[in-house]
Amino acid sequence: MREAVRQEVGDYQMYHARRTEFATADTVPFHVADEPLRLSSELHDDMERLGVELSAFMTAADELYHTDEEAAALLDRGKPEIFRRERAAKQPFIRPDLIITEDGFAVCEIETSPFGLGLAYALNTAYRAEGHETIVNGELAHHLDSVLPDSGSLVYSDKTKAYAGQLGYLEERLFSANGRDWALREAAEAAEEGGTSGEAIYRAFYLHEYGTDPAVRELIEQGEAAEGDWTPSLTPHLEEKALMALLWDDRWEAYFRRELGDAGYKYLQSVIPPTWIVGEEEHFTPGLPGGVSDVEDIAGLPRPQRALVLKSSGYDRHGSWAESVELLHTKSQVEAGRLLVEAAARDDSLQIVQEFRRGTKIPMTYTENGTTRTDEVRVRLTPYVDPTTGRIIAAKATGRTGTDFIHAASDSVNAAVGVR
Repeated sequence: MREAVRQEVGDYQMYHARRTEFATADTVPFHVADEPLRLSSELHDDMERLGVELSAFMTAADELYHTDEEAAALLDRGKPEIFRRERAAKQPFIRPDLIITEDGFAVCEIETSPFGLGLAYALNTAYRAEGHETIVNGELAHHLDSVLPDSGSLVYSDKTKAYAGQLGYLEERLFSANGRDWALREAAEAAEEGGTSGEAIYRAFYLHEYGTDPAVRELIEQGEAAEGDWTPSLTPHLEEKALMALLWDDRWEAYFRRELGDAGYKYLQSVIPPTWIVGEEEHFTPGLPGGVSDVEDIAGLPRPQRALVLKSSGYDRHGSWAESVELLHTKSQVEAGRLLVEAAARDDSLQIVQEFRRGTKIPMTYTENGTTRTDEVRVRLTPYVDPTTGRIIAAKATGRTGTDFIHAASDSVNAAVGVR
């Protein structure tokens, strides 16, 4: 299958390693499973329901931001004024990151960025070309036909250039399909050209780069001056992991129960692990673990009671690609305490703590250079969901062994998704 994926992507490298020791010219620099990861019918049904319920949740969260001053003030923490303007949400898809556990799915993140979308499409296309059944068949292409304008620029930054190959593949195969005329550009190039004169820009960079990358800053300011068409929209509140914490916050429980219905609210709480915003513990409905009252006291709990993940919520230079993720149960009490104290002292961005849910081990088999191997891996599913219908339009699976950090590294096993 790896060769089939290579044939599909051509000269486009699906990921360029940021660390020099993993650098390679291989266009598919990781393992590819011999067959799709096949979900049970129960898990497949659950993933389809999740798409619908999560779409409703994101709509409700956006409405809460625009109508509740306390929620807006919280989600605006650390953000410059340019991102606090009234804007309509525009996300072509939402992508929950799902860990497969013994008890079903656990949602560890909700993304709206296009990173990984090219790989999901390439894997699905290659597997189907080899005769495998998968859970999607052309949905992504049809969806983009309905949401993309006739022309525009797909823009990446210096930080996200590791995905330039995937983005080039997307631009050629999907963005410029059916008579559309799109171009792939780096932010510095686009800014030099005057912000592409107000044309449509598909944003393949993070909004927090506004504060760290002069080219991104200039491009956003040019685009705003020209009333440019941004996709995803410049709405960083919808890119905060802290949205998950709102489901566990007593200030907005009644709101979400009303907007989602009691069944939908309870369902999302069953798949989104208990999560709170550091500094807002008094509103965390389950209460802190071990009966402690201060977040810093969590460090003194036995490791099983501090099976927790600390991470930046979103608008932070380390808020992407697991750069800020800390597994508190793997740290010493001293180190865990230091991390929690530092998180509590920050007022420039939101920090969250989420209950840790460990993935169950699943066998994934791959063949390379004539040798077949099966690894017992923990799996992260990434379905891409149409936010207007909740329908799954793309999906992929990534497995890794020997770690709880599951992403498309050189030792990962990647696959399209099917049903048993």
